[in-house]
Amino acid sequence: MSLTIVRITRKKMQIKKAYRANNGVGHASPASPASTWPPPWLVKAREIAKATPLPPPLEPPELAAWDDIEIVETGEPCPKCDSLEKWWDPWGKVHCQQCEPLRRAFALADLAARIRSRKQ
Repeated sequence: MSLTIVRITRKKMQIKKAYRANNGVGHASPASPASTWPPPWLVKAREIAKATPLPPPLEPPELAAWDDIEIVETGEPCPKCDSLEKWWDPWGKVHCQQCEPLRRAFALADLAARIRSRKQ
């Protein structure tokens, strides 16, 4: 039992010494020794970044003048409630959102809300 503890402690000390020898980089590999910091690829990337010119700043888009605004006709209001909220069915018929709401869409939204509440 004590021999195992000594081996584990000795191994930990070897790992700590190697870590300190590599300047806190971890295990050194033959491909990149600890003495080459920063690595060559990082030096090259920094040089490229310094040499690359910055793009010109973006100019704000021109705002539309009041003369350029197009007025869209909304059509006739609903004869029952004078609302301008409308929706079209697949056959092209116009319906008032206040008088004839999208019942199927609301039913699906309620069903989705109930399913979500069950999962929580």
